[in-house]
Parts: sequence; structure tokens; C-alpha cells
Amino acid sequence: MTETWRERARDVAHRRRAFWIWSPVFTGVGALAIAGGLMADQAWLRWAGILCGGAMALWGFVYGTAIYIRTVDEQERDANLWSCYAGMCAYLLLFTLQFGAEVLGRPVPHADLGVFLIVMTVVLGVFAWKRFR
Repeated sequence: MTETWRERARDVAHRRRAFWIWSPVFTGVGALAIAGGLMADQAWLRWAGILCGGAMALWGFVYGTAIYIRTVDEQERDANLWSCYAGMCAYLLLFTLQFGAEVLGRPVPHADLGVFLIVMTVVLGVFAWKRFR
């Protein structure tokens, strides 16, 4: 029995909803379990939290990636590729500026969080511009 285009569209919509709901839930609960395990006083509780949380976070990533790969369309893939390219260029620019300053004998004070925030702002900005314009 062949399925109609409406059934396929309904299936894709269902998988997208599952991706946006369950992937962050599993990953977030796993991250909270890891954090709880890191703050535990007893060694067995610490390792249980880290291992169970890591397994849940890994399942969230794998589950989300598998659904995302099956349901992504050309426009979203294009936006994702361009945003990753822009993020890599932003990081390369920041690294080159830092390296050039060190070669000239004027090291630039930097914070890893600042570099991360700049790169992620570029990535998210380009993704939003390409995807939603």
C-alpha cells in the first residue's frame, strides 16, 4: 500500500515536533543529572549521575540528529551550512588577530567565553537571516 503525500507530510510534521520536544528534554535532563552527579558527596552517587546523565544527553543528541537529518529541507540545510561557514570565518578572524598581536609583541587579553559568544552570535545571526528572510 502506498502512502499519499498528505500522510508523508503528516509524518514529517510529527517527526519535527518530536525533534523539537524530545531532543531538548533528554539533553536537558541529562545535563541536570550530570550537574547533580558532580555536586554529589558520595562517590557512587557522583558516578551514577554522571553516567546516567551522559547516557541521556547522548541519547538526546543521537535521537535529535537522526530526526533532524530525516526531516530537514533544502532551505534549512542551506542556512545551516552558511551559518557554520560564517562562524568558522569569525573564529578564524579572531584567531588571526590574536596571533598577529602576539607576533607583534602586543598580546591581546581575551576570554574564551567572549570568543565563544562572538562566534555563536555570528552563527545564529546568519542562520536566522538565511532561514527566515
